[in-house]
Parts: sequence; C-alpha cells; structure tokens
Amino acid sequence: GEMISGIISEKLFRKWTAQLLAGPGRQVLAPQKKGEKNYQFREMKKPEDFTWGYLPTISAPKKYFFPPLEVLYRYGKAGQELKAESDHTPRVLLGVRACDLKGISLMDEAFRLKYKDPNYFFRRESCRLVGVECHEPCDDRAFCQAAGSLTYQENADVMITRLTGDRRRLAFRDDKVKGELCGALPAMDPVAPADRN
Repeated sequence: GEMISGIISEKLFRKWTAQLLAGPGRQVLAPQKKGEKNYQFREMKKPEDFTWGYLPTISAPKKYFFPPLEVLYRYGKAGQELKAESDHTPRVLLGVRACDLKGISLMDEAFRLKYKDPNYFFRRESCRLVGVECHEPCDDRAFCQAAGSLTYQENADVMITRLTGDRRRLAFRDDKVKGELCGALPAMDPVAPADRN
C-alpha cells in the first residue's frame, strides 16, 4: 500500500534522529566522513554525525547483514554441545542510497534461494532501512540510472526526500514502522500535492 508521509523541518529531523539514538539497545549507523573525500557507514553518537550531500560509501552497508567474518558456533572444553551464535542487535541504517537499497534487495533474494540463511536473516530482520531519495546520479561514473536503481525504494522502511528550504518529507512503510521509529515525535505536516514529486 501507499506509504504514510508527512513533512518536517530540519530541526525536527534532528530531533527525530536524537530519538532514534535514544532507543534502548539500538545501534544507529549512517555515512560519516573517512579521510578527505570518502564516506563509510559507522555508528552514530550524536544527531550531527549525519550529514546531507554525502557521496556513496567506500564499503556497502551489506556488511551489517553479511559480515566478512562471523562466529557461527561456540563450544567449551567442559561439554561437547555446540552453541549457535546469532546477532539480534536492533539496528537502523540511516541514509541508505537507492543503489544500496537495490543491492540489499538482491541479497535478500539470493539468501532465500533453496536454503534460507538464518544468520543473514537474523541480522536483516533486526534492521530498519532509512533511505534517502536521490534526485540525480552522484557523478558521471554512477551506473544507478542504467541499472534501474536511481529511484529504487521498495524495501525501505522509511524514505527521506529533501524538499525546498529546510523541509524534509518522511514516508513510512506502515503504521507499525512509524510507531516503532517515531516515538514522541510531534505530528508531521501533511504532504501537499506539489511535494509528492
């Protein structure tokens, strides 16, 4: 169905980000500067850690669902029983671009083929994806438009669109996601027809 949308100011957006960070046991990750020009998804400590206009990250956010190294089982000397490890840490990935949303969608499909990988989906289902709408490709080397992923947002739990001035349109997948991620956020302004495109 149609996403639940509303308009907030940049100031209210920062307040919402602070609420996300205050969620008990929740890890909030966003693209942050690494060196002079590069960005990388890292854990946020304060609302100001998120910045607009960042370039695609040097490593995809898939590492939070499919890490390069993971512990599958543990066992001790005292007993022979193997204990399976699983990561249920609740996470919010804030600022996921459309190309990465599409990439995560393809990984979801791959990990469902024939055998559903439990460790991947433990992490995937504990994570909320907050996408940022791209109005145009990042640079002349970007292939998102050719790959049909420039406007992709089907698997986003929340989509953020920057409008004129300091206004931001937030679109939530459904009431459950809105309730989970909005908390005590004041009511959003309604979306005018001119703000839908």
